[in-house]
Amino acid sequence: MASPYTVLLLTVLLCHDTHSQILNYTLDSKTRRVVGRHGVAIGVINDYFMLNCAAPKTNYVSVQFTFSSSAGKETQAPAIKKEDTDALWQRAVDGPVTEDYNGTFTCTANAASGPWIKSIRIKVEDEEGVRFLEGTNMCPYHNITGCSLCVSGDYPFTFICSVSGTPRPSFTWMKDNSAIIPNNVTQLRHFGAQLVIKAPNEEHSGEYSCVARNRINEVRGHLTLRVPGDLEDCNSAGLSEVAAGLLLSTTLLLSIV
Repeated sequence: MASPYTVLLLTVLLCHDTHSQILNYTLDSKTRRVVGRHGVAIGVINDYFMLNCAAPKTNYVSVQFTFSSSAGKETQAPAIKKEDTDALWQRAVDGPVTEDYNGTFTCTANAASGPWIKSIRIKVEDEEGVRFLEGTNMCPYHNITGCSLCVSGDYPFTFICSVSGTPRPSFTWMKDNSAIIPNNVTQLRHFGAQLVIKAPNEEHSGEYSCVARNRINEVRGHLTLRVPGDLEDCNSAGLSEVAAGLLLSTTLLLSIV
């Protein structure tokens, strides 16, 4: 079973060729490379965090971690010497992120020619549950009375599941209780927070729902969309609803260009 926690993995590799100096870390299941001697990473409270410093024994004689907290306190781990180990590496952190990790970890690899230093600054963020923001048009938090809209096929339409939360929420979209698979007409944007129907037609009528979740909680929103063959058919839904739907479609179209 996959861990519910985000994995934050950083490895420092040091060698004589400066072009080979790499700092790799995995955050939100994505691996990135930091070019140069300094990097920055964001860790959320309770993210799993592992940090290693490593160097080839052929070039270096020892490695050592130093940590400088954002509060100004500095701690230094004992140096790892190549004569005492088969592999020249040191692990600074292995566990969940806490406020104590707000600061800079520095890895120093010592050679006969002098030290080589790389560092990574960790910015710690608090966990925050998912909540709807004012910009959403999914019920119950939207700016139109009722939970249904009647729209014209002449304009693209965008469902907006606008939320906040840390770690960043993931999104699931459903139509009539079936998962929506993006295609050329129905597209997901803004990390999945928006569902765009580029050319609505009668087949797109139905009840749409979004679920936004992170490891703290989840929120759900829904909106029923009506796309009649003839816009005059919307009169049965109420003229104000027709006008609101067209206005919303036009406004959202402008906002995502």
